[in-house]
Amino acid sequence: FLTQASFSYSLPPSRTLFLPSILPPSLSDPVSVDVDQYEVAVLSDTLRGFLQDLPSPIIPAVVYSELVYTAQETQSMEDCGEKLKRILESPSVPQANHQLLVHLTRHLVKVAQSEAQNQASPRLLGQVFSEAIF
Repeated sequence: FLTQASFSYSLPPSRTLFLPSILPPSLSDPVSVDVDQYEVAVLSDTLRGFLQDLPSPIIPAVVYSELVYTAQETQSMEDCGEKLKRILESPSVPQANHQLLVHLTRHLVKVAQSEAQNQASPRLLGQVFSEAIF
């Protein structure tokens, strides 16, 4: 689905799609959008654009600082994961943001699991989407 080349450049404004432009006119069935007709770079830029246009970051700045501190100070990977999960499930992260983060993470995990086909490593995905999440 995603390739390294699709993330190595930004599309010129004339080629960037905005989310409403790829949705069906009725907006009643967004699932019916045929994403296969669009270049991967266009789709990834559209997703990044949507995330960057949100009124606030998905993960609030206060929570970001706590996540970084926890990741740096926790030795065990398992303990770290549990602590980070608790932080992200705290009331400091609005419920809508948490749900968006859950769905986005699931999608990016699927993309990373297909790294052999799409060359989108977890590191590359982190570089591409981190600015839109934090």
